[in-house]
Amino acid sequence: MKINFKLSAKLLLVFSFLSIFKLSAQVPVAKFGPNKIVYVDQYGSFQFFDSSTNSPTAWEWQVYDSVSHKYMGFYPSLLDGYVSANPDANAQNPEFYFSTNGRYTIKMRCKNSAGWSNWISKKVAVVVGRYAFDLGFNNNWTENEDNIIDSDTGIITDDGWDGNYSNSLGKYSSIVIKPCRAKKIQMTMTQLKFNDNQDVLYVFDSDKEDYSKLLASWTLGNTSNRTVTALSGTMYIVFKTNSSGVDSGFYGTYRVIKDTSTYTVNADFDFDSLYYNYKPFQLNSRSSGFSAVPKYNWTINGAQVKNNLKPKFRSTLNKDGIYQVCIAMASCGQEDSACHPIKLRTAYSKTSVSFKYKSNARYAYDSVHLIADCSNADRFEWEISPTTYVLHNKPAPPSKVLPGKIIYYDTPGDSIPVPMISFLDTVCYTIKLRAYNSLDPSVTRDSLTKTNYICAGDFKKIYGVWGKVYNDLTNNCQYNNSEPTVLGLPVKLYDSNNKFTDKTYTFDNGLYRFDRLIGTYKVVIDLNGTNLKTTCMTGLDSIITISVQNPMNGIDFGIKCKDTNEIDLSVIGHTVIGPKFPGQVHNLKIFAGDAIKQFKGLDCGNIIKSGTVKVKVIGPVQYLGASQNSITPSVSGNTYTYSISDFHKVRIFNDFGLKFKTDTSAQIGDTIIVSVSVLPTMNDPDSNNNRSTFIYKVTNSYDPNMKEVYPQDVPPNFNDWLNYTIHFQNTGNAPAFNIRLEDTLDQQLNFETFELVNKSHDCRVALKDNILKFYFDDIMLADSFTDEEASKGYVQYRIKPNDGLAKGSKIKNTAYIYFDYNTPVVTNTTVNEYVENITSVLPVVWGNFKLFPNPSSGLYTISSDNKEFLFLEVYNLMGEKLISQTVFEGQSTLNLLSYPAGIYTVKVSNGDGVRFVKIIKQ
Repeated sequence: MKINFKLSAKLLLVFSFLSIFKLSAQVPVAKFGPNKIVYVDQYGSFQFFDSSTNSPTAWEWQVYDSVSHKYMGFYPSLLDGYVSANPDANAQNPEFYFSTNGRYTIKMRCKNSAGWSNWISKKVAVVVGRYAFDLGFNNNWTENEDNIIDSDTGIITDDGWDGNYSNSLGKYSSIVIKPCRAKKIQMTMTQLKFNDNQDVLYVFDSDKEDYSKLLASWTLGNTSNRTVTALSGTMYIVFKTNSSGVDSGFYGTYRVIKDTSTYTVNADFDFDSLYYNYKPFQLNSRSSGFSAVPKYNWTINGAQVKNNLKPKFRSTLNKDGIYQVCIAMASCGQEDSACHPIKLRTAYSKTSVSFKYKSNARYAYDSVHLIADCSNADRFEWEISPTTYVLHNKPAPPSKVLPGKIIYYDTPGDSIPVPMISFLDTVCYTIKLRAYNSLDPSVTRDSLTKTNYICAGDFKKIYGVWGKVYNDLTNNCQYNNSEPTVLGLPVKLYDSNNKFTDKTYTFDNGLYRFDRLIGTYKVVIDLNGTNLKTTCMTGLDSIITISVQNPMNGIDFGIKCKDTNEIDLSVIGHTVIGPKFPGQVHNLKIFAGDAIKQFKGLDCGNIIKSGTVKVKVIGPVQYLGASQNSITPSVSGNTYTYSISDFHKVRIFNDFGLKFKTDTSAQIGDTIIVSVSVLPTMNDPDSNNNRSTFIYKVTNSYDPNMKEVYPQDVPPNFNDWLNYTIHFQNTGNAPAFNIRLEDTLDQQLNFETFELVNKSHDCRVALKDNILKFYFDDIMLADSFTDEEASKGYVQYRIKPNDGLAKGSKIKNTAYIYFDYNTPVVTNTTVNEYVENITSVLPVVWGNFKLFPNPSSGLYTISSDNKEFLFLEVYNLMGEKLISQTVFEGQSTLNLLSYPAGIYTVKVSNGDGVRFVKIIKQ
């Protein structure tokens, strides 16, 4: 065999070089930063940076909870979706999002051509929202002690984590740090920045604002001595600010040193020897020896009862006997309980009757509450004379309302019913109350009459106009008791200069009202966009004069359906309920159908109308099924179709509900686009309202009392609808009887265009100047502890901005939510900013360039009056350019029919600049 030694020598030389290279190449040494424990908010994120040596070319990261969260039955990790990575777990410098609390271990290894490095790990403490406490806005803590915190560590900050603290207008917010067995509480502030010396952060070695125990008062002129220690076991912190300005605020942490000595708790309560059937009774805890905030649990005869978790326990029983009532108390790992027998019997003596009224009335027809104070009674009969009043909280059967009478045959649990009245005249009213115990009415009945007790003129400083809207079945322009009234129709008021001043919607019994000073006004009923007409012109658009002697009571409007064979189907609105952040579940509810019948109480169609409701959802969500009590749709891809045989039977508030889970890979700010269409099987009188598209976004936090707006960023001169939703939830421990929302509208909005879109419960609406109010009278909204789903509500409205708003304009709105007589819960502030280069799903308008419709099935019309041509480029979400097109003067078409449904970015450029916009293909 002949061997080519020359070639073999060359190969040997090559192999020698490769061997030398392999020996010289070293495995990477894994290293990443930061080199300290990192505290991250729940639903927050943190980016880790690779600093490995020896030039790695690939990386692998792992994240898992190594210590906490055992109550979930598993340890959250990157694999189960409770932690997500951006862009992925193989990136060099990934950003991790944490959706649940714990102490996480971060591990990383890397490799190059020489192989993998060893794993290196670090721990990260993820602090959930309940350990981070905001003080920079007007918190309104209630008597439920929800401003007392018992965690051993935490963060104290203003509400401007990514900006400035709010301007609290002279009010303040506070918290009490009161952990279990605290011996010392030490707090260190790392940032103190205030606008002026009127913005002050106070810290006390106490559980209240006691200036003899003041530890610090930091403000603009004093930010020294940033570490303070409370030795009493409690620390009270309060932030006070004026209305002159804001700054980036404060940020600090606290920790607790524990008292290790032993102690015991003692549970007990005060009680009386006798109580009566149907009469609410209250038991008060006198437990002692506890630390921090104790937990309570009351039982009757061993059974759990409602509203049993507070130191004061209130209940009602309706049967004679002896009941064993127990209180159990737990505090810092110590527990104790106590039981006592209480006796109940039927009342055999006459009821002691008394009553009073409570009112904050400042304007005409503001409500007055009649409050009974009766011993042993469970039945109440009110008589009011004269009968010129309105009852806002009409009771449910078997109770009933008659002319001049309100009769309560049944009482709701442990509460005595409170009629809420608006008195419509300036005279004095006589009030009579009869009360008795239903177990023995003849013996216990008693009554009290107060003549000329409430003189409405005493608290009416403003006079106004009121009336009702009714279905004029007799065509005689006069209301009679057999004719149905109409709910939810808009009525407007104009002053003598024909300037819009007020708007409301007909509420209980078709009534409307305006509160105004004496003067000359015009009342207009707004029937635009409805299948309704007025039956006569009497009072319609007429000039009226309000005076003390002439409050203009009874300006009524009779209406009818234009065509009783026409049913106008429409997409009415939507709402999103629940957290919209990655890995969490929320419900999307669509409201569509016959709005006139469902919302106005009129049936304008003697025919059965069938059809379909289609909902298409595009975005990072997974469909889980129909919402509770909703119809199950047929599903095809991301389209959900409901086949409706008779729209008369559709329950608009319940039937169209979809449950989604946000993808764990979703990023904060990602959009979910919802397109809804109602497709009747026969002609529709108004097809313009049969389709609607809206967007909601992935978020990183969830507040049950919040305000939303869509769209947010808009182009200069935008004057289309801004759609607002105010969410509210009763997070107390008892039902909310009455709820009021107040919204001071930005002066840059066109108040006359205001329209109520949707609501979760019946409400009264009043827009006066720029003050918008929603009254949920007698809503009896459940508390979240008793019924999470039933504790929520919302209202939606839309309004247009003023014309001609320029770039840089900002429209800001904040709502205030009043639960009964509690101080208001303040929502976040929505902001609409006018910006030049926006990403929008609205019809695209840029100078003389227009692109519409948006959304579209794939064909878009382009209109341009520019003498110079424009360049248009279309990109998908991956950044790939799909289409390049030159646009000349006139009209042309953009064709995306061959591309899949989704969101696309359009780049439009000419000699004046470049603009990027979003378009949607359905």
